[in-house]
Amino acid sequence: MTLENDGNCGGRYTVESILDGEQYEEYNAFVGPSQTKHVTFTYVFEKPGTYTITVGDQSVGTAERPSSRDANFRFGCTIDTE
Repeated sequence: MTLENDGNCGGRYTVESILDGEQYEEYNAFVGPSQTKHVTFTYVFEKPGTYTITVGDQSVGTAERPSSRDANFRFGCTIDTE
């Protein structure tokens, strides 16, 4: 996700990542005037299944962890909201 401050004063922003309707992670950032900041979330799925992912008010879609004995399944996403 790209946070963009097009104002003339800096500000603090909070971005939440939501996994299946529950808050998974929260990112707090200060973005200076006329600056941008990139935010990346990485998800670790411990159990097999299909997961719905949302960051802020942007739907990322779904990720599926197959049923296996492998280590935890990881899924990373970066969202540009421009």
